[in-house]
Amino acid sequence: MSFLKIAPILLLTLTSKAEGQKLLNQTSFPWGYTFKEWKGPPVDVLFYFPPGATDKTPVLIVMPGVERDVQLYHSTWIKLSKEKLFILLTLGIRKKYFPDEYSYSAGRVVSSEGYAMHEDQWLFSAVEPMFKNFKKKHKIKTEKFHIFGSGPGAGFVHRYLLFKPNSPVS
Repeated sequence: MSFLKIAPILLLTLTSKAEGQKLLNQTSFPWGYTFKEWKGPPVDVLFYFPPGATDKTPVLIVMPGVERDVQLYHSTWIKLSKEKLFILLTLGIRKKYFPDEYSYSAGRVVSSEGYAMHEDQWLFSAVEPMFKNFKKKHKIKTEKFHIFGSGPGAGFVHRYLLFKPNSPVS
């Protein structure tokens, strides 16, 4: 399914200041984008800014489970994002580009044929540049992110922390 066909979630608009922080509101298009600024395939990014979020609000990156239904995983975290006040990023890892466990939960370190991939093509290598890109696009000042995964997404998170120990994870 094309990212353009994915049901929209929500957008960021910078509005007013609260104690030196910019309040973030999500009220109009677009609600996500496709991250392509790395050496691997495109990664979809859905995001949500809860009411009261500022440019210093913590960020959570969610890695979907086996069905990779980015909309479902994103929508299930929105209520908690509002209650606990964190910015939500859910990554859409399309099966078209990441068809198997090697390319998704194992981070694309090895191809499904068993060949070692160059580090700049690992899926693990997309997370930090995507986070930096998101921060730049939306003027976010938070330096680190939290990360959570379900099923194969949990496998991804576990391996990500092992393969990228210096990543900006809280």
